[in-house]
Amino acid sequence: MTDIERAYLAGFFDGEGCCMISPNCTVKIIVTQKDREVLEWLIREYGGKVYTNGAKYPRWSLFKRDTILRFLKDLRPYLRQKTVEVDYGIEMLELSATNHTRPQRKDGKFLPNPNKERKEQLFALYRTYRNRTSLQSVALRKRLEENKQHPS
Repeated sequence: MTDIERAYLAGFFDGEGCCMISPNCTVKIIVTQKDREVLEWLIREYGGKVYTNGAKYPRWSLFKRDTILRFLKDLRPYLRQKTVEVDYGIEMLELSATNHTRPQRKDGKFLPNPNKERKEQLFALYRTYRNRTSLQSVALRKRLEENKQHPS
């Protein structure tokens, strides 16, 4: 993929995509788009799957950690709107990668996860950030509605 394609995709993702972190600290990527051609291009570049089940428009999703990490790192230098969510997602994925190499004790049980606390902090930061941006969107819609009713 060229730098121009990455920049285009970053702008597209800024407008139509979502980087979500779940309470169990997994990261999910979703892009919703009426034009399925763009979603097919994403499948060719990154894999994933397009879903249409009940949604108004088709959605492309990525689930594999390594692929999501590559996708986010490819787009990160060009993003303008979703930088915070993507930064949290990248860090969460990098912390999760170390979980699979945790040493085991002789009885076969894993040692405590040294990243657990940081992952919980990241999820809390992500949730706070998402709530703040949601509240800002509500406030903006309210101001726009008030301006419609009382034009200056």
